[in-house]
Amino acid sequence: MKAGCLALWGKKRYNARMTQCEIAKRLGMSEQAVSKRYNGKSLPNAANIIALSKLFDKDAETLLKEFIKKQKKR
Repeated sequence: MKAGCLALWGKKRYNARMTQCEIAKRLGMSEQAVSKRYNGKSLPNAANIIALSKLFDKDAETLLKEFIKKQKKR
């Protein structure tokens, strides 16, 4: 796993043993959209933030703050 992928929800995805493809299917998104969010190239919309928070059992506000923090580092 690439070092950059360990940040943010990558750890949760890895611990849940889920691929980006599996996340895309569960959220009804394309694999490309998941990849962009995973790499901090774009922010998910509100519905996806909520879905990701449920999927990874994490507070939506905290998750959004982490996405914003990662995007600022780019």
